[in-house]
Amino acid sequence: MTAFYEKFMQRDLAGVDVDRVVAAWPSWDALEADIRSKLTGALAEKGVRETREKYVDADGLRTRVQTLVDSWPSLRPRLAAAGTPTHPEHIGLTLAQLKDTFPRAMYYRSRYTVLDVTREIGWFDELVDEVFAPGGLWT
Repeated sequence: MTAFYEKFMQRDLAGVDVDRVVAAWPSWDALEADIRSKLTGALAEKGVRETREKYVDADGLRTRVQTLVDSWPSLRPRLAAAGTPTHPEHIGLTLAQLKDTFPRAMYYRSRYTVLDVTREIGWFDELVDEVFAPGGLWT
């Protein structure tokens, strides 16, 4: 997560096209189907409950993303990670196992995180690829 967060912090939110982000936002039904495609059993039910708590419709997303873009110049300096694990082995995972957790991780908790932000603005897959690229952080 620290590496993902650092990649996110290297980006400039000022260039986010809020209209494009809102147009690409999935309906709740589509998002629930995605959760159920990635999780099973009780974990799927938990993922649906947790994600439903933080889900917003297109109007809510527009407000959320626009607020983030507008606040970014003052918010960015305040966001700093400290004292967190920086290698998969520190939490008992291989690199492949860690990468496999990313598409599911945002569904485990109702807390709104950088994973949710990047999914909403369309950077999620790109940042995961950057974090786990050959020659990247852990090679």
